[in-house]
Amino acid sequence: YLGPSSWINLSKSRGKLIMLDYRDQELVNCKIVGCRNLFNPDTSDACDPFVKASYLEPGKISLMLRCKTVVHTTSIVDDCTDPLWDDETFTIKVELFYQNAMPNPTGDWSKVEGDFIFAVYDSNHGARNEFLGQTVIPIRDLVDGKDAIHGRQQTFHKEWRKLVDREGNEVHGDLQLELQLILPPSILQK
Repeated sequence: YLGPSSWINLSKSRGKLIMLDYRDQELVNCKIVGCRNLFNPDTSDACDPFVKASYLEPGKISLMLRCKTVVHTTSIVDDCTDPLWDDETFTIKVELFYQNAMPNPTGDWSKVEGDFIFAVYDSNHGARNEFLGQTVIPIRDLVDGKDAIHGRQQTFHKEWRKLVDREGNEVHGDLQLELQLILPPSILQK
């Protein structure tokens, strides 16, 4: 993880490090830390869990029907109900939208739209993977207050999130994430 003050991102691309300059972009730094108390109700065995992180564009329709872009998939941890991932970090460039999918020129950052969905699966190593649960994080939850003009980085969030099924009912297990929204200087000026 590059830390909250990072403006230059070193990303891995086929084993090589590349530098990306993100100074004028809206970014979310993410780290998938681990899960605890996972349970697959279809088997009595331990899980082989992995996490898929997706960005969902703004929209008023159901999460399941909105356009999703998978932005990161973790490695699989075999035979484990409490997996930890050492190096599952990524930075995603997001375009922040305001109310009716219009770019936000200056205003109220607490009304930005778009979501991240982190879905946990049990790998069946070639067969269809079993969905274990998910958590949804609205991007607006990563914004400090309304105007967010105090600095480039918003508050660093490190939290355990309860997993839910696709209908929103709690299921067995939690997911730990570290997230931080970074706004470019041009957005922060009045």
